[in-house]
Amino acid sequence: MSLNTTLVQRSFTMFEERPNELVKTFLDILLSKHPTLRRLFDHANVDNFQESFFHTLRLAVDHLDDLEKLESHFLQVGIRHAQRGVKQEYFSPVCESMLEAMEIVAGDRWDDEMEKAWDELLGVLAVIIKNGIRQSEVSVR
Repeated sequence: MSLNTTLVQRSFTMFEERPNELVKTFLDILLSKHPTLRRLFDHANVDNFQESFFHTLRLAVDHLDDLEKLESHFLQVGIRHAQRGVKQEYFSPVCESMLEAMEIVAGDRWDDEMEKAWDELLGVLAVIIKNGIRQSEVSVR
C-alpha cells in the first residue's frame, strides 16, 4: 500500500481531540447533501454510531501497516453494511463528506497533502468495504 501512513497517523491526533464533532459534522454534511441516505440512520443511536464510527476509523489508522488485518476487518464492515441496506454507490458521497468534515474540524491545520493522504486511505477502505458488500450480495443469490 503506497499511502502516506505517517501523515495520516500524525494528522489523526487532531480528530482524536474532537471525535464527536468530526462524526457529527460528517453526518450533517452527508445527510444534507444526500437526504435519501437518512433512512439508513433512522434506527441508529447517534451516540453509539459516533463511537462506533470513530473506533472503526481509529482501527484503520492503527493498522495501516497491516493490510491483511485491514482487509479482514473492513470486509466484515462491508458485509454488515450490506445487511443494513447500504449500496456500493453510497461510498463516493460518504468519502467526499468525510473529507469535507475533516477539513472543517481541522480548520487551518488542514492542507492539500493531508487531504490527498486521507482521500487515498478512504478510497482504499471504500474498495474493501464494497468488496464485502459484493460478497454479501453474491452469497444471498
